[in-house]
Formats: sequence, structure tokens, C-alpha cells
Amino acid sequence: MPSPGIGPDPGRAARIVELLQSQAPEPVQPSNHTGTFLISAALFLGLASRGGGLLGGALLLLAVLLHELGHYAAMRAFGYRSARILLLPLFGGATIGAPQRPDAFQRAVVALAGPAPSVLLGAALAYAAFPLHSVAQTMLAQTN
Repeated sequence: MPSPGIGPDPGRAARIVELLQSQAPEPVQPSNHTGTFLISAALFLGLASRGGGLLGGALLLLAVLLHELGHYAAMRAFGYRSARILLLPLFGGATIGAPQRPDAFQRAVVALAGPAPSVLLGAALAYAAFPLHSVAQTMLAQTN
């Protein structure tokens, strides 16, 4: 007679899967994310508008949102579960999610992805305002 715990146990794998599933966090409903985001955006805009007017508040909200969207896109690309953006009045923003065992490279990409959209937008606007050929012509004119 085999002793308990030794030898194949066909029900063991099923019990392990059941145990792991019972320990998994409950999935968050997307509607909760949307409501939280809209409330935090409204509070952010309301408080930011007090210091710089409605246009200033909207521009600050847009800048913070653009930054957080960079983090969000990287998180989604690396398979983070439940990634979401929170706008925190008086503090800025935060993008949170549950990673799937990220390595150092993935964490670095997620961290650097925040400023990336703003850098790209800034470069595009600078190019539109001062095309490179105009800068080169100006530099050549100054050297002659």
C-alpha cells in the first residue's frame, strides 16, 4: 500500500489550479476605471484651473495625461494587467497596473515611456516652428 503523498495523484494538479485561482485578485471592471478616471480628471481640471485659468488647467491636464499615456502604452505592450491612469489633483498623475514578472529592461522602458510622447510632440512642434533648413541657412549666413 503506497504511503500518502507518494506516487501519482491525478487530483493534485486540479487542486493546485483551484488553489492558485482562489488566490488570484478579482478582475477590476472597466467601468470602475472609467468612472475613477473621469472623477480624477474633473478634480484635477477644477483645481488646476484655479491657478492658471481654465485654459491653463486644460493644458496642464493635457500635458500630464500625455505623459501618463506613454507609461500606459508601454505597460500594455508588456502585458500588464489592469493598467489604468489616475490623475491626482495637486500631485500630477500615476499609471498603475499588475506586471507579469517584469525584468529590469521592461521596468526601464515603462519608466522612460512617460516623457517620450512629450519629447516627440516638442520635437515636432519645434520642427514646424523652425524647420531645419531655416536653421542651417541662418547658421551659414552667420559664418559668411
